[in-house]
Formats: sequence, structure tokens, C-alpha cells
Amino acid sequence: MRKIFDVLDELQWLQRQEYDGCPVDTEWMQEIQAEFDDVIASLVAILKEANSDLETLRACRRDISEKEKRVQQRVTDLKAMILHSLQSADRKRGGSLLHAASVSDSTPRVVVIDEDKIPDRFWETQRTLRKSDIADYINKGYQVPGADMVRGQHVRVK
Repeated sequence: MRKIFDVLDELQWLQRQEYDGCPVDTEWMQEIQAEFDDVIASLVAILKEANSDLETLRACRRDISEKEKRVQQRVTDLKAMILHSLQSADRKRGGSLLHAASVSDSTPRVVVIDEDKIPDRFWETQRTLRKSDIADYINKGYQVPGADMVRGQHVRVK
């Protein structure tokens, strides 16, 4: 099977010939159009397979993400249980030579008691462009400097 661009070039050449009023062999034109459709069908088959692979990968990522959360929660719970047990026994260490745990002081961390009392210099303001609001405004007939509505094209696969 020829490459899509080769078939497309030949099809466009034939269409230009026809547009310019030159005689074109209709059987040849039909053969090229059929070949073009075959190439597109092959590309769509590849696209469908790639989309299927993509969906499978997304499902795997979701499964892994959920499992990671469960395992992370288990790790957190086990550490809390070990810490509580050692603290309750008033011990700094416990376990065996192979599997041991010890209690140590953590790095200091900030605890916010009242956000309203925190000075402005410690706050960060994030600026976010709301494209849906811009679209609504333009669709109502107003103009927005620096923005416009455009309609593109996309491929639909059956």
C-alpha cells in the first residue's frame, strides 16, 4: 500500500486537471479515490487501536493510583500504630536486629491556628484566565480585547 501523501498528491493532481478542464480518465480517478479511502481506513484502524491502548493505559493508571493511595494509607497507619505503641510503652526503640523502629523528633513544621491573622506578605494570589467567561461574553455580542472566538476542525472516527 502506498503512503497517504503519495496517494493524496496524485488525487490532488487529478482534481486540478479536472478543475482546469483537462480530460481525466474517470476510471483512473475512481481507482485513486478508492486507494485514498483504503489508506484512510487503514489509518483509522491504527487510530482506533491507539485509542484503545490509551484507554487501557488510563484505566491502569487509575487502578495504580487507587492502589497507591491504599498502600500509602496503610504505611501511614502502621507508622502511627508503631509510634503510639512505643510512646505508650515509654520507649524510644523497639523490634529486633532485622526489623527495628525508633522514635525521634521531627523537623519543625508550621501549624496555622488562625488564617485571618496571617499578614498579606505570606499569601500568594494566583491569577487564572476564565476562558468560559470570555466565551460567554463574546457570545453575548461584546468584544474582549486580546480574545476572539475561532472554530477549528477535528476528526471524528466511526
